[in-house]
Amino acid sequence: MRTISSWLSVRRRASAKALALIGLCVILASIGAGIWAWRQFAGDKVVVRTDLPPGSIRAVGASKPLPDSSRAIVLNLIPSDGLKSTHSDILVPADVAKSAQAIQIALADPIAAARAAKPADSKVLQWMLHWQTSLQAKTPISAQERDELNSILKTTSLGWQTLFQIGRQYRDVSGDALTASLFYEAAVVRADAEVRRYGPHAPEITPILTAMNDARRLLWDVVDNVNPQDRPSLEALAIVSADLVQYVTPGDPLLGDARRHGLIGVPECMFALGHPTEAIPLLLNLDTTGMTENEMLGIEWIRGLSLYQDHRDSEAIDHLKVVAKDNSYQYSEQACRYIVLCTVETGRLEEARAMCAVYEQRYGNDLEYRYLAGVVRAQDSIADAIKESQ
Repeated sequence: MRTISSWLSVRRRASAKALALIGLCVILASIGAGIWAWRQFAGDKVVVRTDLPPGSIRAVGASKPLPDSSRAIVLNLIPSDGLKSTHSDILVPADVAKSAQAIQIALADPIAAARAAKPADSKVLQWMLHWQTSLQAKTPISAQERDELNSILKTTSLGWQTLFQIGRQYRDVSGDALTASLFYEAAVVRADAEVRRYGPHAPEITPILTAMNDARRLLWDVVDNVNPQDRPSLEALAIVSADLVQYVTPGDPLLGDARRHGLIGVPECMFALGHPTEAIPLLLNLDTTGMTENEMLGIEWIRGLSLYQDHRDSEAIDHLKVVAKDNSYQYSEQACRYIVLCTVETGRLEEARAMCAVYEQRYGNDLEYRYLAGVVRAQDSIADAIKESQ
């Protein structure tokens, strides 16, 4: 009996160990599967902390917050019982932003801003409700609709804060920078008037100038990438740049970089608006202390272009050569082209031929090279004809 009892005891202990081992394996497997599932889940999710202010929604592992419009998308897709204060984190599939339902909900942000404005502007709200219908139908905003909005915004009662807010949220939702720029342009005019009302050194102007500096980025994006001939955006940029120079104290810890961009932006806008003669002295006397290499190349590029447009070809060449030397810079090819034209105009044909050869070797643009080489040959022929006549 004892042997049997001992055997049974051993079996029970062995069985218990086996069961414990199996249980441990199951737990470890569950943990592993859970980690794998979490990684799969987290990779496709958006974490929304309901106790954070707007704009603090972040995708898992991301360093930058998502646009404010994402908050409306996420929070409106969560059942009402999922928004209790006891929930610090809410996980929602990130791809909901691509669904028609999410897009429709996201529209609540800029439209809600228009509704909440005091005083409200019924015409702006009516236009945005029309835009909501168009976006749901995937119909792009027409030029006529954009002109209608522009006319409305010229006389709107909305303040600069509301206009900046609507413009930013509109851009986040629609991706339409050109239409968003209309809100920014109207906001800049009102913000400029507000800054002038307070005057320099008033603490109230800091948030206004910060908003104007934020607007500067979108407006340059429109000019650089959407419509280089967008005169209203350029005029708004000229206002922003001038205010940053005039009202931001040099070395300001918050807006010091913005002031530097303003110093560059004033002559850039003057040149782009067709006033190279007025832009040139500002460009040539610009304090470039502390500017990055890329910013310096940008200044040299605008200096060279302004001098070329003002028919000061000989002076333009040196500035353009600085730009052309850096083959990686975005305007180096165009700088080479203008060097050829300037050297031809000043009769420096050997330099023109040499730059033509550089252009062909670097860029291989056969059509443009043939044009430049043709310009040089034509000038050669004129020079030869003059010699023969003498």
